[in-house]
Amino acid sequence: MGGLQRYGALVAGVIFTTGWFVWVDAVVYAGVQEKAGVAGWTAVPWDQFIPGILGTLFLGMLVSGPRRDSLNRDAGGDVYVGYGGDEAGACDGQGGVKFFLFLSYLVAFASIVGSVWVLVQFYGAVEGAEVYPGVAGVIQCALIVASAITLWVSQSGDHDDGGLGPSGGMF
Repeated sequence: MGGLQRYGALVAGVIFTTGWFVWVDAVVYAGVQEKAGVAGWTAVPWDQFIPGILGTLFLGMLVSGPRRDSLNRDAGGDVYVGYGGDEAGACDGQGGVKFFLFLSYLVAFASIVGSVWVLVQFYGAVEGAEVYPGVAGVIQCALIVASAITLWVSQSGDHDDGGLGPSGGMF
């Protein structure tokens, strides 16, 4: 068993926790600075939490969704059961599995784009505003997405090659 398979969940957890720690630190620090009356600081509104929540949703979708092993299946009638509960509502072959994976990555992309948008719109465009909460949001989303991908790659099947499978590539 490779090191990535053995310690992948631990590494992914540390990365995920660091992402949320950076964000919570920025939110608390901004609130403290606003209460102290420091110029340029405002409390972080609730809607700026959405990119991080989307990143966490991506982690949940990726981990609960298809494993990397199912991407290497042949399309010869294999049925991926798990989303419909039975074969009639399940994803047939690779198409459904890859579509769910595609939707997962769309959520991740939306998370990162949303955090960059918050940085530019609320912290970059306002004269004299401190940018730390905006930068922390981008770092948070990047770390959450990186932790999700680390966990997904580390959860390969019975391969002994560090999680890359027989083809030597991620897909």
